[in-house]
Amino acid sequence: LASVAWVPATHTKALPMVGGVSLVDTLRDSALAAPLELNMEASQLSEGDLQLLGLALLRTTSLTLNFAQCRGLTVDGCKVLGQGIATSPDLTTIRLTLDSCLGADPAAIEGIAKGVAVCNLEELSCSLRYCEVNEEVVRRLVAQPKGRALQKLSLDLAWCRGVTDEVLGRLAEGLEPCKCLASLSLDLRQEHQEYEFGAGGLKALARS
Repeated sequence: LASVAWVPATHTKALPMVGGVSLVDTLRDSALAAPLELNMEASQLSEGDLQLLGLALLRTTSLTLNFAQCRGLTVDGCKVLGQGIATSPDLTTIRLTLDSCLGADPAAIEGIAKGVAVCNLEELSCSLRYCEVNEEVVRRLVAQPKGRALQKLSLDLAWCRGVTDEVLGRLAEGLEPCKCLASLSLDLRQEHQEYEFGAGGLKALARS
């Protein structure tokens, strides 16, 4: 297999099952050393789903996860998923979509971000539209572990809650050491006249 993509035709309530065996079980047992794309938009996820998915990532080289509008992204489940990402030594590309995740608090998103923070990535794309973020989430997403040569970064914080001057300051600190960065995309749009950050945060970003 060169790659695996799962894009359900309709919204599902759980990860796909075939003959009583889940797709994630199959991926875990095959130790897939290839790109993995999983689109579970608007699904109901269980903590077990996230745990199994974390186990399936051991040799994955590129990970694309679409959890937009998903429910069930608990703190414990996301922590286990983050641990799976952290222990995937061949990961060079991560694309995460967590837009409008109902009930996902910053601590849940941080659990995934902790895993991202230790990967030696070349490309990172993370969309968190309509979520709530904090300094720790942003700090871990743009962390620069030894050996990382990040070349492409896309961070979508449009209409997020919690995008303050302090959060932008953390983002600026993370960007500062990105000497190999060739492409940067940031979306900081907020509701009209409801910006939580001001000139201070923007100046910090501009300096970095």
